[in-house]
Amino acid sequence: LYEQSLAIERETNNRPEQADTLGNLGNAYKKTGDPERAIQLFKESLAICREVGRHSAEVNALYNLAGLYRKKGDFARAIDYYRDSLHRRAASWTKMKTDRERAALLQKMQKTAKGLETALLQDGQVESALLEADVWRARGLCETLCAPNMSPDDTRETRDLMAAMKRYASKSGSVIVFYSYVSFRKTMNIYVVRGDTKDQPASCTCRSVDLSDYDRQGDRSTDESKASASTSDDDQKPSAGQASSAKSLYLGWRPEGVRSMMLPQEDAYTSDRGWRDAVKKRDLKELYQIYISRIQDLLDGAQRIIFVPDTAASMTTVPFGALQKPDGRHLIQDFSIAVVPSLRALLHLAERAVSTSIQAGSSVVVGNPDYSEWSPELPVMRSKDVQLKVGASVLLLPPSFDRYNADLSARGAPCVVTAHDGNGEKYEVTMCDWRQLFSGDGIVRVRLDGKWRRGRLPSDTSEACEMSKDSMSLYIEELAEARDVGRDEWCPHFAIGESATVLAADVDAFAYAEESPTYQRCVVRGDLDEDGSYEVEMEETSTRERVGARRLVRRRKVSAGRLLTPGQKLPQLQHSATEARAIAVLLRARDEDVLVGEKVTVSELKERLGQSQGVVHLATHGYVDPQVGDRGGLAFSGTCHDDAILSAHHTAKLRLRSPLVVLSACESALGEEFAEGVLGIGRAFLLAGADAVISSLWRVDDQQTCKLMQEFYNVWLDTSQNDGHDHKSNGDDGDDDKNNEDVWLRMHVVDAWTETVRAWLHRSQKECLDLLREICSILGVGLDEKEFYLSSLKELEDAWGKRIREWRMKRSGGGGTARRRNRKFGRGGRGPRIANAPSEEDKSTSPEVFLGRMLEAHKLLDPKHWAAFQVVAA
Repeated sequence: LYEQSLAIERETNNRPEQADTLGNLGNAYKKTGDPERAIQLFKESLAICREVGRHSAEVNALYNLAGLYRKKGDFARAIDYYRDSLHRRAASWTKMKTDRERAALLQKMQKTAKGLETALLQDGQVESALLEADVWRARGLCETLCAPNMSPDDTRETRDLMAAMKRYASKSGSVIVFYSYVSFRKTMNIYVVRGDTKDQPASCTCRSVDLSDYDRQGDRSTDESKASASTSDDDQKPSAGQASSAKSLYLGWRPEGVRSMMLPQEDAYTSDRGWRDAVKKRDLKELYQIYISRIQDLLDGAQRIIFVPDTAASMTTVPFGALQKPDGRHLIQDFSIAVVPSLRALLHLAERAVSTSIQAGSSVVVGNPDYSEWSPELPVMRSKDVQLKVGASVLLLPPSFDRYNADLSARGAPCVVTAHDGNGEKYEVTMCDWRQLFSGDGIVRVRLDGKWRRGRLPSDTSEACEMSKDSMSLYIEELAEARDVGRDEWCPHFAIGESATVLAADVDAFAYAEESPTYQRCVVRGDLDEDGSYEVEMEETSTRERVGARRLVRRRKVSAGRLLTPGQKLPQLQHSATEARAIAVLLRARDEDVLVGEKVTVSELKERLGQSQGVVHLATHGYVDPQVGDRGGLAFSGTCHDDAILSAHHTAKLRLRSPLVVLSACESALGEEFAEGVLGIGRAFLLAGADAVISSLWRVDDQQTCKLMQEFYNVWLDTSQNDGHDHKSNGDDGDDDKNNEDVWLRMHVVDAWTETVRAWLHRSQKECLDLLREICSILGVGLDEKEFYLSSLKELEDAWGKRIREWRMKRSGGGGTARRRNRKFGRGGRGPRIANAPSEEDKSTSPEVFLGRMLEAHKLLDPKHWAAFQVVAA
């Protein structure tokens, strides 16, 4: 058929169609095992594409030719074709208007970039493979950090990149570990860049890990052979929140039982299993084997590891410092740990002047803002496994509203879900009130001079308007002018054939009720009559009747993307208030820059951030939008969701001069995953100019975070200067002079965070071991510390609980005798009852009490308390 089509197209000289058919023929021959014929056909298609200017088809033809030459072993030609394909695709970089559009473009290019990386590796060009993999990662971020006019196909800065990386590794005592997941080969390439040492010269090594056994059933990654001339994986719009086709492989981590803050209320959904362990959970020891074991020998002698994770397979959610060696030690106990989005971003950050002090009075500290006047609005997830329940309350966004444009804000109209398509893609919703109207999206009927006329709101404000005021300005189409119309002089307009719901005569607003409903579904069959009623046909009975316009509410079928679910009000964070006050003292922040428990608005905060040159510490709730990462951010005070969220989009537009931004908030390191990086609030602060960012990977405990943050600042800052001095002025000139001094830094922020975590672990482990020694002393047994380090909390509880019970049984004369005596006398008899519990006299020193205290102390060793935060810094 393709041959016949080609003959017809050649006869009619239809050149664009010829190009497509030649590409399809090339794919057919490629699949049947005739690569030479396929190459010939793709070259013909390529020539025609260039002749007629079909840019997208040209890019795909180059990609297919590159893949065929790579499989043949002709790596030189494959590399040329891959590079040509990438650079032609990148030509549209300057046409992209938003950060997200550029991120989507890079995402489309990823499969070609991975193909180029693979060809270079197969050709033995390890350093070039690493540089090419990095070139197509975090381009937008690096463009902002370095050269505003640079485009992705400008590779001048990569010429000396490898030498610069090796010099940086030598100077900082670091090893740089770069991960790249190649989905079509189910392989992870791990590059390790080392600096010069006494024993070895600087080097760049690559080792590959076969991940075929880790891929879950139902792999959706696509082989190269599935790409066609007309369409390929490069042409598909990337799924929101996912990086390329690696969606089927999950190599991330989150603590058991820690539910994401970004998930809507569970009672609004039929199931939440789509968010709970939809993929196999891996423990930290297994992840150590995947990420570290193959390169363990290359880490010897390093003081610091800088990880550059791929956004594929959820690698950006891995707490690398918590990865656990076979002996039970965590990686952060042996190395300082930092994370960066790309190699070039690392160099840009490293080129900045290293701060040795913080100017007193230059920092901004916020803790526990007042959230009482608003509630979060969460996007509806598109999932067959997770669907909104019928009867769930939602907000419907205007039809013209573009959620992907984070510059826009809108207020949705309250609705109720009355049906769904079963796939989580489409929903039927019913408006709660007949007065709700989207400006620019519908006509109202206005009674003027005894006639019903067509009216509209005079401007499109892209929001739902409540038409319940005493009067409202409406544009009257027949009069071509705006008029003030009283609330009793207008009614909703329904077109013939439009779906609606009839409310009972004594009901003012729609409310879903499964039993004894006060409404009926209908279809409008006639226009508005003079008496203000419509003829409608009831769906259940197929009967027709006249219904007053104000008894009708709109019923629509809409996509899930137009819906938001109203969340619960955010709880106040009392410990974050304590955290902020304590840190403000250490930083010597000014009174006006310490905002604790107040109505902190986004506009006020942005003004303070623009003036700050010191540390920015924000202790509040985090908000992640998995569909549009730029809409995620941090929660502050406001009257509605859009007013109260400091979004990533608006944060990126700020201009900061801060050596450190600490986002002491839930999931502040998460967002929408692209090859560009994680589009979220953490990346936004890097774009705004922060030298380093500390952010969290999951929902953190308020109290434990308060302790951890205070310990960090005590390690990082030279707090000896602050003894006896509060950040508030007391009128003493000597104290004023003292408070105006700089706050000196003891060490690099990465090392300070590492020391904080190590001290946390050491203190908790020591307390646990001391308590176990007390138990051993009572039981008369020895302590195996290796068993302690290798055991989980549950295993320790079971093992030591059993030993204590056996010890008590022996003290009481044997378990069998005790049980026989209890049976003989019974629970209410006068004979002695052999109990396992300690008596009142020895409770304070009983092994059970020591075990309970040990188990409580051991909980602080759980990575969910100390491993959530990652440091992005050079």
